[in-house]
Amino acid sequence: MTTASQRRKLLAGLVAITSLGSTAGIVDIQMSADGLTWGEAILVGIYALLLAWISAGFWLFVIGALSRIGGAARPSAEPILAPRDLPRTAVVMPIYHEDPVNVFDRLRVMYRSLERTGQLGKFEFFVLSDSRDPEAGRAEIRAWQDACRDLSASGRLFYRRRRDNRGRKSGNIEEFCRRWGGRYTYMVVLDADSLISGRTLVSMVARMQADPGMALLQTWPVSIGGQSLFSRLQQFAGSVYGKLFVAGLTWIQMGAGTYWGHNAIIRVQAFAQHCALPPLPGRKPLGGEILSHDFVEAALLVKAGWRVRLAPDLAGSYEEGVPNLIEHARRDRRWCQGNLQHWRLLFARGLHVMSRMTFLIGIMSYFSGPLWLTFLALSILTFPGDFGGWLWPEDAHSRLPGFLVLGMTVTLLFGPKFLGLGATLANRRARRDHGGSLRLTLSIAIEAFFSALIAPLMAVLHTRFVFAVLAGRDSGWGPPRRGAAEVDWRTAWASHWVEMATGLGLGALAAVFAPGLLWWLLPITAPLVLAAPISVLTGRTSWGETLRRLGLLLTPAEVRQSPEVREFGKLCAVQQDIRAVLPPVPAMAAPYSPSEKRMLSAGPRP
Repeated sequence: MTTASQRRKLLAGLVAITSLGSTAGIVDIQMSADGLTWGEAILVGIYALLLAWISAGFWLFVIGALSRIGGAARPSAEPILAPRDLPRTAVVMPIYHEDPVNVFDRLRVMYRSLERTGQLGKFEFFVLSDSRDPEAGRAEIRAWQDACRDLSASGRLFYRRRRDNRGRKSGNIEEFCRRWGGRYTYMVVLDADSLISGRTLVSMVARMQADPGMALLQTWPVSIGGQSLFSRLQQFAGSVYGKLFVAGLTWIQMGAGTYWGHNAIIRVQAFAQHCALPPLPGRKPLGGEILSHDFVEAALLVKAGWRVRLAPDLAGSYEEGVPNLIEHARRDRRWCQGNLQHWRLLFARGLHVMSRMTFLIGIMSYFSGPLWLTFLALSILTFPGDFGGWLWPEDAHSRLPGFLVLGMTVTLLFGPKFLGLGATLANRRARRDHGGSLRLTLSIAIEAFFSALIAPLMAVLHTRFVFAVLAGRDSGWGPPRRGAAEVDWRTAWASHWVEMATGLGLGALAAVFAPGLLWWLLPITAPLVLAAPISVLTGRTSWGETLRRLGLLLTPAEVRQSPEVREFGKLCAVQQDIRAVLPPVPAMAAPYSPSEKRMLSAGPRP
């Protein structure tokens, strides 16, 4: 059994050997030619940073694949505890301008699933609304009343809408802890698109009970319900590759794990004692409320001596995917601002090394975009003129041909896809749940193709986000768009003109300064120039549905649906039928009635 320190040293050694070895090859080739200019030296430095970044991800995938082959992350099912063994647990769902029918349908499914375990009596449900619109509040109240009536859940399913939504989601959870936290040993924090089976909820409590030193257990939420091509690509990638990455992350982090803000169980006393988050000093966007509060809360728990663990082996935890690239970018903009805020916390006193690494990973996930574009531009400006000669130099003094360096970089980028294919093919059940060997291989080829198309777009988008944050522009707080929202052409052109202009600019730069590189850059410049069509077409539900009918991009969650996923799907179908025949409900502008005002503060006695 290796210690946490030994594991982290192993990862650091693998990353150092990989990145330094390849960087030394680049230096060797350049020195054998005409020495390093200042521009080339900067280019090599950026390459070393980027290679360290992607090699860290690659080795986490390798470690995750090895741990899964060893059986360390296979789905687990803890025994159902007797009712007397369970402490009281709150299931908490903060919402902000969500579809209330959809929200309470998810709670219906979880409530009934818990009922089937015989453990419902130890759980109570809270919907904590931050919605600002009065009509949205009325719709939430109606949906809550309907759910209480259908489930006979009065006194067990509570709804509260805040009048002052300072702190956003973290402030909502903090207020819950102040008002009702003393009533519960644990709270399960959800997002509005979360769905967790009753058996998994009980298993989460069982694990917390078995480890008194653990303050937070984070499950791996499986993405479900994808209809568009974009969302189905994400679902498939999460199923095949994501599990390997999380397994590797679990192996490295051990008790200093990560919190993603939802589908996790938390020890209320520890959270209330250590996780109050004052605003950062200074003005927004780098000051003010901490947006990516979940990483910070996990770091504070670990700093206080508690354990925070990932549980990738716990099945039955689900979330909804993002329908299209524009909506993904809109959410990513807010996450970028939150992660860049962590720069101010990176060197805070007393933090665990893995907490600092989590902050650094979050920061680099966005700064890698500007670094990559800078590397690309410098490569064009310092290009020697003969790419074939760079790939295989004739100079006898050069010990490492360029194609080996390029090959290592490509291996680090696409290696996780081959690892995902190998790990899935090696497991008969997983192979079958992804459509069989042939369909699985075709699905990975499709996903790899589209990820290669989307990667340059994301690099430019991340560059835009970073500069927007550094320029002082706040992301704001808007409600998410869920479901099967497609992208129209007008929105796509308006949203992606910067990416398209960047592609044309890089092509023009290559045509002037490095004509020999122009064709080699097409895999990067062509997707950028075609950003709007890519965004529209990948957002089409017809494309996603066609591939599903062909048995491609399948995931176990849809091939072998759990009772909870199946029940929620039926409820969604019923709601779609109802909305198709009923006229829209007119908006009500009247103020809240006294009875409605009382409902806004409904909840159990502290």
